[in-house]
Amino acid sequence: MRASRTINALFEGGKVGGFSGVNTYQGSYRVSGTSLSIGKLASTLMAGPQDLMDAEQTYLATLQQTDLYSADPTSLTLFDNAGKRLLVYARE
Repeated sequence: MRASRTINALFEGGKVGGFSGVNTYQGSYRVSGTSLSIGKLASTLMAGPQDLMDAEQTYLATLQQTDLYSADPTSLTLFDNAGKRLLVYARE
């Protein structure tokens, strides 16, 4: 059976967490202007199909590459230090 939940992130009060495809994760973040630094992330250790586990590891590694962000009323976009777009979240 495949996971039916959407990968997500909630940034609030210096903490980030969400669902990463198979597991939930959490960590800390710091914001300064348009800079965004995400600390080490911890996640639950549930197993799932290998393709979802691989995608989850890629997502978490990509999330930790974040250096910059841009937000508007409908989305949050994360970038690396070269300005490459890494992830885009739609606001709920």
